[in-house]
Amino acid sequence: MLKDAIALADSQNVFLKALRYNIDIAEADIITGALRPNINLNNQSLQLLSPNHFAPGTSALNNHNRQVWYQLTKQFQLANQRKLKINLAKENVNATIADIEEFRRNLSLEVANVWLNMWLLKNNLKLLQSSKRNIDTLININKVRLKNEVITPVELIRTEVLADQYDLDEKKTRQELYFQSLNLAFLLGIQDSIQIKNTDTLDVTDYFMPLDSILQASMRNRTDVVQAQAAVRVSEANLSLQKAFAMPNIEAGGIYNPQNAIPYGGLFITIPLPVFDRNQGEIQKSKVMKTQAQINLEIAQATVRKEVTIAFLAFETQKKNLEEANDIFIKSRQVLNTVRYAYLKGNTTIIDYLEARRSLYDTQKTYNAILYNLNQSFINLLYYSGLINSFNKF
Repeated sequence: MLKDAIALADSQNVFLKALRYNIDIAEADIITGALRPNINLNNQSLQLLSPNHFAPGTSALNNHNRQVWYQLTKQFQLANQRKLKINLAKENVNATIADIEEFRRNLSLEVANVWLNMWLLKNNLKLLQSSKRNIDTLININKVRLKNEVITPVELIRTEVLADQYDLDEKKTRQELYFQSLNLAFLLGIQDSIQIKNTDTLDVTDYFMPLDSILQASMRNRTDVVQAQAAVRVSEANLSLQKAFAMPNIEAGGIYNPQNAIPYGGLFITIPLPVFDRNQGEIQKSKVMKTQAQINLEIAQATVRKEVTIAFLAFETQKKNLEEANDIFIKSRQVLNTVRYAYLKGNTTIIDYLEARRSLYDTQKTYNAILYNLNQSFINLLYYSGLINSFNKF
């Protein structure tokens, strides 16, 4: 089933597995943001080099002949810089998750399209096999009728030519089906090719949700909108952090300074004066990035309204097309039954019968294609509304 395929891709797709590690990478930035500045230890030693200045009766290594400086300081982050760095890192995690959800949405669409391609090929193959069996039966009948001189050899040849065409179409369809199965297996993270069952169907003819409800759900669930919203929050968090960086960080600590065996103690403090550098460039850039992110959000929301509306109308159109195709299919089958009966009774030609057979085959194939288009339009509606990642609920 398509639901199972999407669920399997969600857990087994190799690209998605690799992408999910980005969450761990982004979460590591939270740890980095929470780290406090290290303590700085500074040591300076001055040694008298001239013996003439040594303290009486001392050697060069005596503490009376040197000065030592020990300084222990720490930088203090002001203006909630640590808190703002943590907040920015958290918003980046949310943005990373949104990126992965957008990848999942596109992956689900790709899986659904390949699955639908296989579904169409499977049904066309079933149609070919059924038509081939009918033609083979007719060939056997015509061989007997030719032997009894009821028909001409040309009529048998015409029938055999149609059977050969079906054989060729069947080989091509099987090959395309195999290629699609390999593609689906790759998307699902499976080594071997995969097959779908004849019983696997996607009945969406009764699905209905008002356009307004779908649009509202789209604004909540569409992952590129969530991405744009996350980008806005990231830009806001970054702007707050850059404004906080305009506040200079103070470095303070203590000093122990024995000079010529006489101990001194003191305090150390460094306060950068924000005369020239007040982080103006990064603040300005952050403001522009915030404005850009807000515009991108508006674009994403407008895009959702457009795409969902078009997808909804396309889905409704395809439902009507399917109803018309079903009526045509019923009429074509009735025509074939009538012509077949007349042909076997000798009241019409082989050309009329084969034309009716081809017409029914083309009608059935067209019906499969319209049903495929209906299913694909439904998948597109789920994709554009952002509901495809919750496909198992439908």
